[in-house]
Amino acid sequence: MVVFLIVPLIGAGVLWYVMDITLVEWLAILLLHLSLSIAYIFTYPAVQARCPSLYMLLLIGDSMPAGLAPDSLKVFFDADSLRDSRLRDLIELGLVRESNGLYSITGTGRVVISLFILFRGVLGLPMGRG
Repeated sequence: MVVFLIVPLIGAGVLWYVMDITLVEWLAILLLHLSLSIAYIFTYPAVQARCPSLYMLLLIGDSMPAGLAPDSLKVFFDADSLRDSRLRDLIELGLVRESNGLYSITGTGRVVISLFILFRGVLGLPMGRG
């Protein structure tokens, strides 16, 4: 988080002091950095965890130009392993906890969900679609 917030603010402050840039240019630099940071933060987990949709795209892309039969995907995807790896990631990130054989969301998990709901609202996307 420091890399995305504190370091850029210090860098932008130094830039503003050292270079002769206007407030509007300085704000444009910060807006660009914020936009790129948000894009990275939102996409990195999907790439890092081998998001099933992205993995399917890679598999289908590698099979071109012939294409890939639907049954061929079953070899690469096991529902249990997908579920277990995602739950393990959520627990390690502190978003979910397991207690007495039950999973529950943590306070941090609630914050993440709230941010996603807010982000989807800003984009005008209904819940469960888009």
